[in-house]
Parts: sequence; C-alpha cells; structure tokens
Amino acid sequence: MGLSKDRSAIALSRKHGIKLLVEAASLSGIDPRFHEFVSVRIANFGFQYITLPREDQILFCKALLSDENAQPWIARFSSGGLRIKLAWDERGCGYSNEVSEVQWKGFQRSLRHHA
Repeated sequence: MGLSKDRSAIALSRKHGIKLLVEAASLSGIDPRFHEFVSVRIANFGFQYITLPREDQILFCKALLSDENAQPWIARFSSGGLRIKLAWDERGCGYSNEVSEVQWKGFQRSLRHHA
C-alpha cells in the first residue's frame, strides 16, 4: 500500500512540476532583462536536461505547444530539440556504418513524423 501511495505522489508531483514549467514559459512577472536566460533554461527541460525522463519531456513539449500563454518560440525551440533527440533514440549512437537499416528508417521516419 505504501508503494502505491508513493507512485501516486510521484505522478502528481511530476504533473505539477510540468505545469509549473509551462506556466513559467509565459515569462509573466520576469524582468525582461532575464527573458532570454530564463527562456533557454525552460526550453532545455524539453530535450536537454536529463532530470526529465523522455516520457516527461514529451508531455512537457505537448503542454508547451498547447498552452496559449507560453511564449511560442520557447515551445518550438523545446519541441524541435526533442524531435531531434527522438530521432537519435531511433537511430542509436553507433557509427553510421554500424547502424542497421531498421535504425536508419526509424531515424528518418521520426524526423519526418516530428517535423
């Protein structure tokens, strides 16, 4: 019972954390001198920071893109970076001559699908 409760609390915390990041992407209340600094850090949660697992990065980018208050360039920058990461997840990190046909097709399909 305790483990189930912990999982529930973790899921709620993840959802709340993503919501707060999306709200921050509006840049509301942030001194304009710091917009670029804050924007890049928020956008990087979508694809760069390993603190969010890929599943949460996807949820975050979808939430950014659908939030009317989020700065559009933050949403697009974050989603674009994630698209590239998803394609590389399909391809793998080996040398090109070590990548299978299936991996190449997945890479290409992923880039087209997410474009």
